[in-house]
Amino acid sequence: ETLPVQSGGIDFSPIVAFFLLGFAKKILLMAV
Repeated sequence: ETLPVQSGGIDFSPIVAFFLLGFAKKILLMAV
């Protein structure tokens, strides 16, 4: 079974990456 995640993953990946980047920055700022 092939999930349609691969097709939408191309458009969804940058959003997740951007969210994770902002989340990581938040943690770093709070840690300091």
